[in-house]
Amino acid sequence: AKPGDLSATSTAIQSFEVTCAATATPIAPASGFTSYTDLRCGALGTTEIFIGGSAVTTAAGYPVCTDTSNCVENALSVSVNRGFCIVAAGTETLNCIAIN
Repeated sequence: AKPGDLSATSTAIQSFEVTCAATATPIAPASGFTSYTDLRCGALGTTEIFIGGSAVTTAAGYPVCTDTSNCVENALSVSVNRGFCIVAAGTETLNCIAIN
């Protein structure tokens, strides 16, 4: 299979939104998958979102680019079993598609 060819390797695809908060928030749908093999998420707002493991922080997380004119790509793809997101203050929505 070619990279990105979901039909040959995937058993299911699920899209969902996560409201990231100022504490580590699981990147998971409200129902459905409890883990996944691949994840692609994009930030729709202007508040910077960071992703990482269960102890993610804004200082040590990987930033997901915000949806602004200065942004080349506002989505991030990773191969993980489970991820978490965090913002410095308030909340921000992260739109995701997971492959299991």
